Amino acid sequence: MKDSVFGRVIADAGYGSEDNYLYAIGEEKEPRFDLLIPYGTYVKEETRKYKNDLKNVKNWSYQ
Repeated sequence: MKDSVFGRVIADAGYGSEDNYLYAIGEEKEPRFDLLIPYGTYVKEETRKYKNDLKNVKNWSYQ
């Protein structure tokens, strides 16, 4: 890990964009700092209601 002012960055889902993830990874593909930013629908996807709803494509099983 590169020397950085920040050793670890924790943010809410509002900052979970592709640009922010790419900045954290850096040009060398080695993380600039530890990063914990959930994507926008993470909290919703973790609910029991969402996981059991057959309307969501992620809940479809392919055989």
